[in-house]
Amino acid sequence: MRARLIVMASIFTLVLTAPACFFIAGYDGLEFYDERGPFGIRLTPSRIEQVDVLLVVDNSRGMGNKQAILRETMAPFIASLVAPPCADDDGTTVARQIDGSCPPDSSRVHEAVTDMHIGVVTTSLGGHGADACSGEGSPSENDAAHLVARSDVAIGAPEVETWQGLGFLAWDPAGTKNPPGLDEVDDLVDKLVQIIDGVGEQGCGYEAQLESWYRFAVDPNPYQSITVSDGQAELIGTDTDLLDQRAAFMRNNSLVAIVMLTDENDCSFRDGGFYYQGAQVLGTGTNPYLLPKPTSECAVEPANPCCKSCGQLTPGDGCDAESNCDGEPLDTLDDKINVRCFDQKRRFGIDFLYPIERYVQGLTEQTVADRDGNIVTNPLLQDRDPGRVVLAGIVGVPWQDIARQNSDGEPDLVDGLDPLGRASGGFKSAFELAQPVSDLDSAWALMLAKPGENEMPVDPFMIEAIQPRTGSHPLTGDSIAPGDQSQNDINGHEYTVPDNDDLQNACIFGGKSCEGSADPNCRAGMGNTCSEDADCLDGLFCAPDGNCARNCAAPQQTACVCAESDNDNPVCVDDNGNFTQYQYADHARPAVRPLQVLEALGDAAAVGSSCPYQVNDASEPAFGYAPAMSSAVADRLAASLRDQLCVDETIPTDANGVASCVLLEATTTEPGGCQCAEATGRRHVGNELQAALDFALADPLYETQKWSCFCELLHTPAGFELEACQGRVSEPVVTISGKPVHGWCYVDAEADPPLGEPTIAAACPSDQKRLIRLVGDATPARGATSFLYCNG
Repeated sequence: MRARLIVMASIFTLVLTAPACFFIAGYDGLEFYDERGPFGIRLTPSRIEQVDVLLVVDNSRGMGNKQAILRETMAPFIASLVAPPCADDDGTTVARQIDGSCPPDSSRVHEAVTDMHIGVVTTSLGGHGADACSGEGSPSENDAAHLVARSDVAIGAPEVETWQGLGFLAWDPAGTKNPPGLDEVDDLVDKLVQIIDGVGEQGCGYEAQLESWYRFAVDPNPYQSITVSDGQAELIGTDTDLLDQRAAFMRNNSLVAIVMLTDENDCSFRDGGFYYQGAQVLGTGTNPYLLPKPTSECAVEPANPCCKSCGQLTPGDGCDAESNCDGEPLDTLDDKINVRCFDQKRRFGIDFLYPIERYVQGLTEQTVADRDGNIVTNPLLQDRDPGRVVLAGIVGVPWQDIARQNSDGEPDLVDGLDPLGRASGGFKSAFELAQPVSDLDSAWALMLAKPGENEMPVDPFMIEAIQPRTGSHPLTGDSIAPGDQSQNDINGHEYTVPDNDDLQNACIFGGKSCEGSADPNCRAGMGNTCSEDADCLDGLFCAPDGNCARNCAAPQQTACVCAESDNDNPVCVDDNGNFTQYQYADHARPAVRPLQVLEALGDAAAVGSSCPYQVNDASEPAFGYAPAMSSAVADRLAASLRDQLCVDETIPTDANGVASCVLLEATTTEPGGCQCAEATGRRHVGNELQAALDFALADPLYETQKWSCFCELLHTPAGFELEACQGRVSEPVVTISGKPVHGWCYVDAEADPPLGEPTIAAACPSDQKRLIRLVGDATPARGATSFLYCNG
């Protein structure tokens, strides 16, 4: 039976100063059985006050150039948060005035962040009990997911000064902390750049991009040490230092942004049991450790229960009659430690890595499993709504896969069209990535295969493989060229891996040029002109052809892709077209696992490419990692940082989810009269709304504000527009077909089931997860006071 809506005859008004209680006889998720009469609420904006940013920086070999690009991107990223840009009424960014304020008819895209923690962890978690990454090569092979603030990887290097010596920086321009934090943007950026510079590239080659942030932010009981006995790894003790850092860094109900920078796939080994064997390097004596062979079923169907390691077979399990299991391990060509982390189930019969679901649950579920399998409260979400957590990845993927497309359908980081048809460039939001592209269901199908299925990504550049691949990019038409000197614009070409110890590249890119630079201290990056070594960035040499490069033949260079004199790697080609032992370009491999997590998180994710579009002109928005940090990440954060109209009353709706209320906007009349144009999602208040108008005029604020202009903000129409307003987190809000949505809607995360997407109300107080959401042109006018008046 449908619930009835009862409207009482008497007028009941309420100014929202303290919670009021009403009897709700029943709620079926869409309608109310309600004994309230008409009532009104003055809406007070609610916003997130605190932001905690955790940077997860890959510190393995070959990351130095990417870390340098990240450092150059920090200034615009920090500025986008603490001094957000101004935009006019249609969302177009406009230049600030000389004093930093917004010009007339514009406003900041969100309130400035005035309380922020920023910290850095690396991807190095040691060998998980194996002999790899023991710290003998470098202490930074196991940073144990602790915040790092070293100024250099050298032993004994001084620490960068952090807030109270706790390992992170605190932005505190109002001086509210005790002791106060940093109040100058330049100081904040300088210190952060020093910390990123000190991360170095001497970390573990088994990069744990996902597990590093999980251990720091989520793990209920991170271990202190790990030992191996009788072939089993045992986790010992609790890392209380990490827990202390976590407690100081992440505040209750702050907005948490986790940003990963990496150029390889994730290799988060499971801790405990026999899984450490996947990271083992040495066997008997000086011989390499080789894993057992997989059963023959693995080559056909990795998801089959009989796809196992030959070392796991037991009599009577139905899989023991296995011709592939002859007692011999894999040979040295099939088991190279440098490529142990890809396609494990097919190649070894065991997936040594934590499942992707671990990381999705860690960011979205109120409970998680501890290391003993007990279900416990998720530390990250104990006092935080999941909508206040954002994960971003600057990872190995061609920028062409995730860039917005221009009017010709081409990937274009400069003039790509946003959902409103504006040439804004940048990377697609999570909502845009989920939309059809070319003949595919979504952009994710370009990058990712279906989990558990023998189906490859549509973009052949995203296939993890040792041997050269074939095919062409479905959006650009770039063909994967064979291993010779022919080139494409994405990864150059495929190359020969004679020892089976490396993967083909997803993308490559050049370094910074100093030609025409006005900076007398400019130092060139890979592949750019030089006359002596001092003209090049640290770690690079001036090669014989007069361009900066890594000298892979030098004794101190390790894991350098141009080390072999007979290589055909595209990053090793000099100006004369010769393959050399100098590395002239940088590269990234497909980052499949981080992308799988980002896809699963939907609107709580942001994606960028670790192969930048250009690294020469820092004034351009497509410079370096700016499209990822200052556009994709900052835009996602901005959606949570905007003022929101939260309510602590349940609002009545009809069967379609339309609120049975009117929303009024009260302002002082500007020159030119009261403007309530429908083109801006408004209309003038008519006689039928006299009761709502009387309520607003009776508000005590009227005595001081003397509002003279009242507009009704229009409710989004039922159907696709209302569905988008209540269900799409990313802004601007558009329908599934890309039509812009203007108006307001009601989202109730407290309802069971929720009305709309609960994360939209993430910025509201924990006991007040109900929101009047305004989208498109219905955004409240500056200085306006809003009133909600409901029928009951």
